[in-house]
Amino acid sequence: MRSPTLWVAVLFSSLSLAQTSAVGGVDLSRGTTLLPGSSAWTDEATSLVYNPAGLGRVGRFNAWYLHERSNVRIQDNDGVWLASSIGDVVGLGVGFEWLRPGPGLGAERAKSALGFSVGPQQFSAGATINWFFGGDVQALTSLDVGLQSRPLRWLSLGAFVRNLNTPSSFTTTLGREWTVGVGLRPFGERLTVGIDWVVPEARGVAGSALQYTVQAKVVKGLRLMAGFSHTLNLRDPVYVQAGVGIDLDNVGYTQGVAFANGQFNWQFSGRFSADKVDSIVPAKKIAVVSLADLGGSSGLTLGSLLGLEGEDRYLRFLRFLERAAKDPELEGLVLKVEGAGLGLARADEVRSAIVKLRAAGKKVFAYVLSVGDPEYLLISACDGIYAAPESMIMVDGLRTSVTFFGGTAKRFGIDVDVARVGAYKNFPDQFTRVDMSDAQRETIDAYLDTNAKIIAARVQESRGLEPAAWQAAVDEGLKPPKRAVALKQLDGVMTPQQFDEFIGEQLPGAKVARGYRPFDTRDERWGTQRSIAVIPVLGNIGGGKNGSNPITGQNAGAESFIEAVSAAAEDPSVAAIVVRVDSGGGDGMASDLMYRAVLEAKKKKPVIASMGDVAASGGYYVAMGADHIVASPTTLTGSIGVFYAKPAIKRLAEEFGANQVSLSRGKLSGLTDSYEPWNDEQRVAAQKWIDDFYDSFITEVAASRKLSKEAVDLVARGRVWSGEDAKQRGLVDQLGGLMDAIAVARERSGAKDELALSIYQASGGVLSSVLGATAPQSLLETALPTTPALPPGLQSLAEQLGGAAWLLEKPGVQARLEYSVEIR
Repeated sequence: MRSPTLWVAVLFSSLSLAQTSAVGGVDLSRGTTLLPGSSAWTDEATSLVYNPAGLGRVGRFNAWYLHERSNVRIQDNDGVWLASSIGDVVGLGVGFEWLRPGPGLGAERAKSALGFSVGPQQFSAGATINWFFGGDVQALTSLDVGLQSRPLRWLSLGAFVRNLNTPSSFTTTLGREWTVGVGLRPFGERLTVGIDWVVPEARGVAGSALQYTVQAKVVKGLRLMAGFSHTLNLRDPVYVQAGVGIDLDNVGYTQGVAFANGQFNWQFSGRFSADKVDSIVPAKKIAVVSLADLGGSSGLTLGSLLGLEGEDRYLRFLRFLERAAKDPELEGLVLKVEGAGLGLARADEVRSAIVKLRAAGKKVFAYVLSVGDPEYLLISACDGIYAAPESMIMVDGLRTSVTFFGGTAKRFGIDVDVARVGAYKNFPDQFTRVDMSDAQRETIDAYLDTNAKIIAARVQESRGLEPAAWQAAVDEGLKPPKRAVALKQLDGVMTPQQFDEFIGEQLPGAKVARGYRPFDTRDERWGTQRSIAVIPVLGNIGGGKNGSNPITGQNAGAESFIEAVSAAAEDPSVAAIVVRVDSGGGDGMASDLMYRAVLEAKKKKPVIASMGDVAASGGYYVAMGADHIVASPTTLTGSIGVFYAKPAIKRLAEEFGANQVSLSRGKLSGLTDSYEPWNDEQRVAAQKWIDDFYDSFITEVAASRKLSKEAVDLVARGRVWSGEDAKQRGLVDQLGGLMDAIAVARERSGAKDELALSIYQASGGVLSSVLGATAPQSLLETALPTTPALPPGLQSLAEQLGGAAWLLEKPGVQARLEYSVEIR
């Protein structure tokens, strides 16, 4: 005699279709009846039941518990599902279910499951192994497999086969069932619709059913859901489900109800997840960020030793500020100010981002431990500037220095031969002269005048100072914090504890979010979001890969850049490219190769150049091929020119009794030899070589900038310009920062959808973080100054001496700016 459980299974086999339709059926391979969902878009731990291909998108950890009271099936059921995924690609989940029929309706049954998925959103596959215990399903094992694809933001597809292996015992066979589903989001992430067609193999298409599912976000943290199912046989009953869910950051509760055969089923479900979701309780957050060494390179780290470079901290910080301005939960931002290591152009960029934050309704305050002119330009746009009692206020005007080693080289018997074009190409002067040339003095004076004017205008507008009052405050130089308050450079002097209380008064109800990330809730977008790729060119330009040096800083490798820009050009998810240049140049051939990679990339999509503190010589060479160039008013740019320099150590060697004998088979062989100085014929040959390279350089500038070659030559010959002056001379198109360049890229891409911002680096990693110094317990109780790798003076000298590295490099044309042109 067949068991009551099997009899019920046969009686209702036509009803055991999808989750909504299952409320009225008892398929022995099913456990609890879940809340309305679809095989096309499932992405929770319950994907083990709906479609295991969705496990890869559950996040760091996701857990669900569900209790079902089924009046239709006369059962009390419980289920627990746990899952975790890595990188939105690999997922693993386990599940446990217990089914307890009413008295006389059969034995209790249990079901455990182990599932996994592999693959990104575009296409993933998964499988679940189910073990059954109790009654007629004792010791049966079944295999479920599924596929899922989310090709577009509004479309998701799924396919699922239950009981692929059709396991059977003496009394029971678990039949195979096929499901295909489609998910639609006609209005973005607020409304999700699913349609699933479920075909039990034993009954065929005639016994199949359609299930319709809807999930809607009414407000943040409040979800409504509904399901409706019917078979193709119109005489069969229909089944309806409905539910409401309430979410907090990491936990949620859902109450569901189902109706079938005149009876109600009830579901009570709880969720816990490591990743946050939109909460029904509004959050008011304060972010605290340290600016310490924001503009510096990461120096000597394990990552740099292994050749792994993380995203540039400064670029990550700009992206952070852009997203923070749009985050409705962020009430305010506190900047801990000390030694940011930024030049004026990057400081002005951050200042513009602060202006946008304030325009978006966020409060921004600065707490100063030490501040110089660039940092003060940055924080001048804040709602308030406050300082620690013993802080260092060094807002004393602009200064730049050039150290000359010509006398040193002569003293040690080293001759430096130079071939160059233009009196303004001054880099070799550091090793051939003992003082500054008139041309170099003219250039630097003009640059300082422009920068001083721009800083004065910015600060006077933000702080409400008269020109005379600002200049008087600058001329006082280093001053005690209380004196800076009297001069209106600061708004007050406070201890960290007093500043905590002050921020609490200014932003009542807001809490410090430790490790704050804008929009730190789970990303529920389908498909790959299109983006603007930001490709950095940071530091000295050379061949090979990107890298860094604890003395001379970052190096921009042509190989890394070409790899990144080519990949971005081919990537269909990239709508436009922004080349971010913060480089004084370097190797001429490498610069030319990078420039030509830009020309190739812009054949496929818009390429915009953004200039940071410096984009000169080889740095300008790379940028000039872009469709549009954006520079800060204070960017040091231009320096269009090249040189070749060679040391000759013959006199030094002879002082120590050494002698070199060379045998040649060419009239001008030895031009690159580092022992003997050039003879007249070699000097002429070298100059011809440099003249030809320079001619090619200005020819390319003229073609890219749509200027005559003669007009380019007038502003070239090594002359450097501020961004403001460069725009007047046609070398750049627009004044602004990185975010302005990104806005141009968005516009030129013609994309209708929202674009993300991604930083493209061929040798990228995750070893650096701009938010590494957010303050714990108290807002600023651990706000101690950081110590650079070398004291600032020695660091500057080391970088200048590092410029001599070109003397030891393989011979080549140099498109390089002076290392020492740095505003302090």
